Amino acid sequence: MHARWRNRVGIALLGLGLVVSTATGSSAAAAPDAADEQTRVEAAAQVDAAAKAQSCVGNRVALMRHRAYGGNRVANTGVYRSGNNWCAVTVKVGNLYGKWSRMSLSLRARDGRSDLDRGRFQYSAGPVRVNNARCVYTDVAMWNRQGAEILQDYSYGGFGSCP
Repeated sequence: MHARWRNRVGIALLGLGLVVSTATGSSAAAAPDAADEQTRVEAAAQVDAAAKAQSCVGNRVALMRHRAYGGNRVANTGVYRSGNNWCAVTVKVGNLYGKWSRMSLSLRARDGRSDLDRGRFQYSAGPVRVNNARCVYTDVAMWNRQGAEILQDYSYGGFGSCP
């Protein structure tokens, strides 16, 4: 594991109140605190997003923060590019993180080719990929645990060389 990646994972795991062994064999611990629950949940989401993003090669060209109709942030979508190959991952944050609910993530090229990941997810949807595309659009939808739609977000401007 790359040293920089290992350090990020270690820091996030410490935020969760877990013991982490370092490269030298020593360990560090952080005591869990109920007041920091939101911080631990977001740290876990970052670890999961980083793990999912490893399956997307290339540079992150966009990070979209999605808010539910009520105003609460519920997910982040990272869009990655390597040449003309694109990849996207949506990771839940906040109260929905770790809870099963319906999500849909699609990545669509301008010429109509697309990839879709739809279903019931606990942490994230994706990765979805489109290859050999100069311009792509994302579409993210989420439903709460009762089945009501809470988010429909579409990237109108697109990413890449979009006219």
